[in-house]
Amino acid sequence: MALSKVLLETIACPLTRQALHEADQGMVREVVEKLAAGKMKSRGAVDFKLEEVSGLLLTEDGRYAYPVVGEIPNLLPASCILVKP
Repeated sequence: MALSKVLLETIACPLTRQALHEADQGMVREVVEKLAAGKMKSRGAVDFKLEEVSGLLLTEDGRYAYPVVGEIPNLLPASCILVKP
């Protein structure tokens, strides 16, 4: 996954207003596996297919992640994944 640099400079976490950056693919796999196993949760119901997640956008502090599905970042607060408590 490679989002436009301009897009990444423009968008921010809707909850914290922190800048977002792309997670590496190892972290993407780990988060998707934990979501599927119920070891990690999103703020709301998962409204996307886990197998379609191609990337994650992380907040600066690494606490929250937003899925990228079909090259489109899902920045809805309900889709926010709590990575670190």
